[in-house]
Amino acid sequence: MKRRIKICGATLLLVLVVSAFAVPSGVAGVAALERPTYGVELTVDGGNKTANQSVRLGENATYNLSLTNAGNATDRYTLNFSNPNNATTCGLLLGAASLKKNLTTAVLVPGERANLTLVVGNSTEGVFKVNVTATSVNDPANATVNTTTTVGTAPTSPSLVSYTISNRTITPPQTTEIDVRFSEQVEAWIKIEDSERNLVNELYHSPAVTNPKPKIWDATFTNGTLVGDGDYFVNVTGTCACSSIECTVTNDTEIITVTLPPDTDTTPPAVTDPTATPETILADGVQTSLLSVTVKDETAVDTVVVNLSQIGGSPAQVLELINSTLFLYGTTTNASVGTPPGTYNLTVSATDIYGNSNASVSFRLTVTEPRLAVSISTDKTDYAPGETMQIQLNLSNPTPADQMLLFAWYFAIPDYSYQTAVVAPTLVILPAGCDFSFLLPMPVGDWGATDFNATWSVELLNPLTYSVVDDDTAEWRYTAVRAAAGAEIAGEEAAAAEKIGAEIKRELNKEGGVLPF
Repeated sequence: MKRRIKICGATLLLVLVVSAFAVPSGVAGVAALERPTYGVELTVDGGNKTANQSVRLGENATYNLSLTNAGNATDRYTLNFSNPNNATTCGLLLGAASLKKNLTTAVLVPGERANLTLVVGNSTEGVFKVNVTATSVNDPANATVNTTTTVGTAPTSPSLVSYTISNRTITPPQTTEIDVRFSEQVEAWIKIEDSERNLVNELYHSPAVTNPKPKIWDATFTNGTLVGDGDYFVNVTGTCACSSIECTVTNDTEIITVTLPPDTDTTPPAVTDPTATPETILADGVQTSLLSVTVKDETAVDTVVVNLSQIGGSPAQVLELINSTLFLYGTTTNASVGTPPGTYNLTVSATDIYGNSNASVSFRLTVTEPRLAVSISTDKTDYAPGETMQIQLNLSNPTPADQMLLFAWYFAIPDYSYQTAVVAPTLVILPAGCDFSFLLPMPVGDWGATDFNATWSVELLNPLTYSVVDDDTAEWRYTAVRAAAGAEIAGEEAAAAEKIGAEIKRELNKEGGVLPF
């Protein structure tokens, strides 16, 4: 460096030279000069070069930037950002200052770090990239970090899709059932709290559930001891992670009132509305009826039983509580094989926790004898030549023993006063409990140019007395391809009917045919 200094009118040329030089060997007390280097490190959100955040519309993402002097000389740094997607809110903060489009740090010694904040947001939804670059004021050295901000509508919080409490007032040992379902998978709690919001009993907790099974509360603390009289709050809470925002649904306003039973009670339970569904069943040991009855007590019901001994059941069959809201108790029963046909009054006995009983009500249940049955039907009622009739034949024996019977099947054309046996009375054995069904296809032939009505009829007969045990009829109609205009069948009807009947019998009785006999 050259500098001119004017002293008393004279000019002195002073030359200052600063350069690197070698230290002569053996010379002490002289230090070597180090050439300055400039460098910078810039990271975002914990030492990263990139960062992503999602925020709700109307909120801003904040990114923590860390700038470090990576050189060996003191330095200052200018920070600038690029905003290619034009986020409406974008700026840098250093300390408590307002947002800046660019700023310059204070002097940083080597290794010193400065912390800054980048703020990004937008007035509409979208994805916004913002890149921040730090550059040394003494050197082209620079460093860059990249951020991506997703701006969206507020995430939908979970909701309670359904929420029921079976009993709002309970008297132990009566219980109540709490049933909830959430709109999505959540971490869920169902708790009972006292009036001071202290925990009484945590009934349920799951880290991930949508539709938990109903939970029962029996008016007890977590340790199983009874709570006192009073109102208790049900706290149902579901929490899920919605993007970067925690969403929670809570309902803690529902109340269950607990009323402890009195020390004494002399009134028996009230028993009403005994119902048998269905009201009639077979004495086959299989078909069942639901017996249900309403039982209420001013303290608490202990047991409800019904005497089923008349129909072959227990003399003290227990009825379970099947609907605590309606105080409904029920059980199912059948009638044992051999139970005589008739209507039975089945006595109900309800007892409370103090031993008071009420046996004044009965179920009315009608029992019928199992009936051997036969039926026949067709897939439709009108047939033309070339079609195939589908005949459905059913035979059943609901009794506990094999039954020997006569089976007969007839074809008739009432218009012709004609009837013939497709199957003459034939001895058959129906096994105990059987329920046979046969589908019998039969081609419809060209049975003349005249339409006629026809019937199938089937019978089960007592093989000793020939009395009818059961029978059934199916009506159908033959429709000719071309009906004879004004055709007269008088004198020819018998021959025509016999021809048709013979053809039908041949078809149904041919070897390897469709009949089961």
